[in-house]
Amino acid sequence: PTAAQSATSYTVTGAGATAGSATATVSIEIMLASPLEKVDVIESVESSVNAAVNFSGNSIRTVDNRLAFLRNNTDKNKTSRQGIKVSFADPLIDAYVNGTQSGIASLGFDERAAAEALTKVASNPEGATASLSDKLVEVVMAEMKDIFGTVNLNPTAGALVGDWSVWTDGQITVGEIDASTNSAAQDSDSINIAGGMDRPYGDLGLIGVALNIGQDDIDIGSLGSEVESDNLSLSFYNVKQLPNKLGLETQFGLGKMAIDTKRIDGTQTLTGERDATMAFGSISLRDEPLVKGSATITPYGRAEWAYIELDGYSETGGNLALNYDKQHINRYMLFLGFDVTYETTYANGKLKPFAAFAYGLDLTRDSDVGMNYVGDTTAYSTKLEKTATSNLMLRLGADYEMKDGVTSSFAYERTEALGAGFSNSLRFHINVPLD
Repeated sequence: PTAAQSATSYTVTGAGATAGSATATVSIEIMLASPLEKVDVIESVESSVNAAVNFSGNSIRTVDNRLAFLRNNTDKNKTSRQGIKVSFADPLIDAYVNGTQSGIASLGFDERAAAEALTKVASNPEGATASLSDKLVEVVMAEMKDIFGTVNLNPTAGALVGDWSVWTDGQITVGEIDASTNSAAQDSDSINIAGGMDRPYGDLGLIGVALNIGQDDIDIGSLGSEVESDNLSLSFYNVKQLPNKLGLETQFGLGKMAIDTKRIDGTQTLTGERDATMAFGSISLRDEPLVKGSATITPYGRAEWAYIELDGYSETGGNLALNYDKQHINRYMLFLGFDVTYETTYANGKLKPFAAFAYGLDLTRDSDVGMNYVGDTTAYSTKLEKTATSNLMLRLGADYEMKDGVTSSFAYERTEALGAGFSNSLRFHINVPLD
């Protein structure tokens, strides 16, 4: 970064003490510290970049989740060359947490039931545990079905076009980036809601479109600086089975973000607004699944790309406000990993635990950052480096399918930027077949 200092000059003019005295002019020059030495300045820029990078990645991940669901829940009675009639997916986290308690109330706990339960545990602990597990699953599913009983998931004529299937998904992410010598710590919360449509295309192929809507809230340091954003993206995806039995998955999308910044500098609260636009895409190759009994292991490789442009903007709120130049980010990621799925029967339904692990190599280029104090032409510049070169991703979850086709899915995902920070994500949805 440049080491130039910015100066703000003030001129004071006064008349002489006696008649005929010369006018005295005194110039006072106040030196402003380089903004590059202020950790909240650098972190505010990094937070905007991280929000944009993460949203482009989340948009890609949403489609990956949809395709993973289709792979894990292929029912021949609902799948044909004319259509993969798997389900509608609807993120009902709030309904699940705050819904009615009729299923739980129906258990009818009392002293006699408790005594009988203790007797069963003493005489047959394994059987009692299995029975309790079955009952818990039944109660949870009853709660979900009670909620969905008031929702009309069977559209009227014309709501579906041809063989198109509609799905929705949601994800909540909590993350943290460690503080360093030149930057403050970041704590981030984000929510992403997605919906899409897809249909079969050709032999063993699929095409689809997805819409992502999200929000980010990033707290910077301990003084109250923060970055918030509203996010929107539209992406198109395609799946094709190659002659060598490799599965090819591609997607391309465009996105836009409205970012609000607040930076605390001494006694001044400086605010600004900037927009970000992006183009992103990915290509994945999946090898033929390796089946071992009820377990399936699928290795894959994926490349991701995103071009992000953040508009220049100016802060307001005091003489320490800054102008920020337009910024460009070229993001490149390579992933190698594998998915593991397992199927078993549980409580009169199909339980399908799954796991995924991937190593990601970040090849993102450094991004130039330029700025100057408002009202001053002294320019400052630095380069913003990627958060980490190596990233690890672990996902654990399960799908549960009842006899009537209602499927619930829950997943926990942790992404670790080695030596820099991490994020934890939770995803939950219910899938109800239209047939």
